[in-house]
Amino acid sequence: MTFYPIVLILHIVFVIIWIGGAFALLVLNIRSFRQNDVAALSQGIANTAYMFRTILVPASIGALICGLIMVAMTWSFLSLWVIIGLVGYVAAGYSGAHMLRPRAEAFLAAVERGDADTDLLYQGHRILRLGQCDLMLLTVIIADMVLKPGLGDVVTLAIMAAIVLAAVGYLASSLRAAPRLVSESAGTR
Repeated sequence: MTFYPIVLILHIVFVIIWIGGAFALLVLNIRSFRQNDVAALSQGIANTAYMFRTILVPASIGALICGLIMVAMTWSFLSLWVIIGLVGYVAAGYSGAHMLRPRAEAFLAAVERGDADTDLLYQGHRILRLGQCDLMLLTVIIADMVLKPGLGDVVTLAIMAAIVLAAVGYLASSLRAAPRLVSESAGTR
């Protein structure tokens, strides 16, 4: 057995932990938001911050290192799919460090101060939308790694670009409007 399959298995395991964990946390936080439960949403966001720090970010770094080793062993760093993957990884890291984390920290600080529940739910809504867009970006990166498109794969590249543009549009439109709370849509608020 060569070294490559071992690195590939580790890469896949790291990706499963990273993306699967992020997806599960997002689903749980959306559930708390839909219940209009600031305390549950606050606990969920605090747990998410902890999980990212201790498990998901280290798993993403492990996936990156294994990916870089595999590219060095078999592929080229000048391949289009490698460049797209690395740009996507940097974009996801930037989004987490400069968009998600500061909003989550501000949300948790606002909970500590006792800000109004509707303000907190609005902030929580924005964090969840960022998380959804981040996962859409990561899905495109996974597709890129599996399909390995080159310059001639116009349809694949166009679909990937359309998904990224749709995520950005979704994020922009959802961040402009205040969310409708579940109790408001039921007419009980």
